[in-house]
Amino acid sequence: MGRESFCQLVGLGVTHLTSIESNRGPMYVTDLEAITSVFPEFTWWLISGKSLSVGDLERSSNKYCNAAATKIRRGVTTEDLLR
Repeated sequence: MGRESFCQLVGLGVTHLTSIESNRGPMYVTDLEAITSVFPEFTWWLISGKSLSVGDLERSSNKYCNAAATKIRRGVTTEDLLR
C-alpha cells in the first residue's frame, strides 16, 4: 500500500501525512484517531514510540497488517512498505 492509498483509507491528506512523517507538522488527536480506527494494531506504536511486533501484525484480522507482516518477514525495507 502506498502513501496515497493509506491516506485515502484513513482519511488524511498526503501533504499532511508527509509533514507529520518529516516532523515538519503536528500530529493531531484526530489524525491518531483516524489511523487507529482503521489500524488499531498501530495504537501502541504511535502513542509510545515503542516497537510493534511482527507477531501482532500477523495475528491481526486486518489484511493490510497481515500483508505488512509478510513483507517484513521477507526483508522488505520500511521505504518499500510505503510503495
